[in-house]
Amino acid sequence: MNLGAHAPNAMAGMNLEPHRPEAKRGRNMDWVVQFEGQMLVCGVLAKALYGAPDREWMDGLVAAGLFDSVPFGSDLPEIAAALDCLGRWSNSVEGGLGDEAFAALTDDYTRLFVGPGRLLAAPWESVYANKDRAVFQKETVSVRNWYLRFELGLTSEYNEPADHIGLEFAFLAELAQRTIEASDIRDGREVKRLIDAQRAFLGQHLLPWVPRWAGDVVEHARTDLYRGLAWLARGTVIEAASFFSVASEQPVRSGAFQRTAQTQH
Repeated sequence: MNLGAHAPNAMAGMNLEPHRPEAKRGRNMDWVVQFEGQMLVCGVLAKALYGAPDREWMDGLVAAGLFDSVPFGSDLPEIAAALDCLGRWSNSVEGGLGDEAFAALTDDYTRLFVGPGRLLAAPWESVYANKDRAVFQKETVSVRNWYLRFELGLTSEYNEPADHIGLEFAFLAELAQRTIEASDIRDGREVKRLIDAQRAFLGQHLLPWVPRWAGDVVEHARTDLYRGLAWLARGTVIEAASFFSVASEQPVRSGAFQRTAQTQH
């Protein structure tokens, strides 16, 4: 499987709160909703952050009302701020993503994640983990080994390092999907293995750097879309860490960040 391609399409007719079917026998509905929500939200983040804006896909997001709600973290200021920003952006392009609006997104993506010059919000974990802000460090190797452990391919049309934020969210989406599938066939051993993997991957990789990355995006983004995606990424990681009981070695919120969330919401 190519991890770089693991991101959903617009999922017509759905918002970020997934359909909630009747629980299968032996399944806990809160548990099911958590993993369905994680699969959907992380998949959207993976697609949105992995490459330059895709006009057709983003028009689909707006048409489907995908940013109307989120299936978890309703009490988190990050999620509230995300929905505020994303809702405002969706309303502004409700009739379709015109040339000017699309150009603004492309420019914002390039400024934040591509350059030239010093990146305002580098999309690679290794940059945030090392003082010299270099890519292809030990974090990249560790993340790559995680993917290989679950037999996930690393081919990418963008040739991004394994610790790109889009790939890390795609991996979390994939593990959530596999957890649901293992639960459906009552494979308790595999469910435990997948839950343990998500807990460890969050603690080792996403939680230490995504909140700081999101803060940089919120500070420097010029569009509500990327500002909202940053809030959503941060809130998703914080909520997942809480769900999996992952402790952070660093505070995930500063006073300044909380004030920013309150003023933008």
